[in-house]
Amino acid sequence: MIQVGMTLTLEDTASIDRAVYKCKVADLENGYVYISYPINEATDKTVFLVNQTNLRITFLGRDNNVYAFNSSVIGRAVRNIPVIKLVLPESLKRVQRRQFVRVPVSLSVQFFSTKNEFLPFQTKMLDISAGGFAALLKDQVNLQKHHQIIVSFDIPDREGRILTLTLPATIIRISAKTDREPARVSLLFANILSEDRENIIRYVFKRQLELKNKGIT
Repeated sequence: MIQVGMTLTLEDTASIDRAVYKCKVADLENGYVYISYPINEATDKTVFLVNQTNLRITFLGRDNNVYAFNSSVIGRAVRNIPVIKLVLPESLKRVQRRQFVRVPVSLSVQFFSTKNEFLPFQTKMLDISAGGFAALLKDQVNLQKHHQIIVSFDIPDREGRILTLTLPATIIRISAKTDREPARVSLLFANILSEDRENIIRYVFKRQLELKNKGIT
């Protein structure tokens, strides 16, 4: 499941701000995983993890599913580069789409029909996760549940540069306008590339950290 070269996301479950780090798998051996020294997503600085640090680890598998497990630091070693040794459990838990962390956002998103069922339009994304997103639905737009469309939106990459993602998505829910709430549409990302999902996961973690630092949960 885990392979050398994969990117892991580490969450320090004991830190006050539940800091988020990124690292690479350097080696695997007899129930252990060796990782490169992690980088703090907020500061972009290398982090030194002491023994017994408890971590929540997630990664994107080759099957395009997200997996998670709990682990702890048990030592250090050298595998061509200095590495940190973590316990690797026998079984890993696949994160269901409904369990993906969803964060509120205010991003512009464009909708395109694959079958000329509606004219392209732009609206506001309300929240996003690695599995999909919700957006405001404009009046008089002919969207149908289960239809697959194309969406396009911008998020920052690791270096803060603008990254435009153009992705297939499936409409799973349409909520009608009420006196209190505007109409909205919920979508799942459909058969997207692992690299694109990894970029979304990275953005969601960063956004989650920003909200926590502002005291918003």
